[in-house]
Amino acid sequence: GPNADPESFALVFGIAIAITSIPVISRILFDLGVIGTSFSRIVLGAAVVEDVVLYVALAVALGLAESNQSSPFGLPAVLSPDPTSGWNIAYHVAAETAFLGIVLLLGPRLLRRTLSVRPNLLGRVDPLALQLAFMFAVSALCVVLGIPAMLGAFVSGIIVGTAKSEA
Repeated sequence: GPNADPESFALVFGIAIAITSIPVISRILFDLGVIGTSFSRIVLGAAVVEDVVLYVALAVALGLAESNQSSPFGLPAVLSPDPTSGWNIAYHVAAETAFLGIVLLLGPRLLRRTLSVRPNLLGRVDPLALQLAFMFAVSALCVVLGIPAMLGAFVSGIIVGTAKSEA
């Protein structure tokens, strides 16, 4: 990134090594005929949890690598953490972990309520449009918090996928 930060490089390098391929794992389990077993649920569940942790770590690395020349926006502008300090790292880790937990906890309820509202014109015309609007809103919340919008898009994809499977 613009900062040429060794910590963010180490995080991205470690994430690149640790990335799992859930489609490959699931295809192997399917080909072996064990996809419906509790073993495969444990393996795929662990892979999903690892991917979520890796996305949070990637968001932290992206936050560390962002340019110092850009003026802060949103909550970082209020708190004004020094980009080279440990406080900046602590802020990114805390903000992204709290964001992930709160949005995963409250997001499905918010999406279900939005879908059940009677004058839901956007969802009635095209459900995909409502899902995109939800993704943009969650990503905008990330921008206000000073964390990468990619994390918001990832989390909203999890929420929409969960909402579809419940419907």
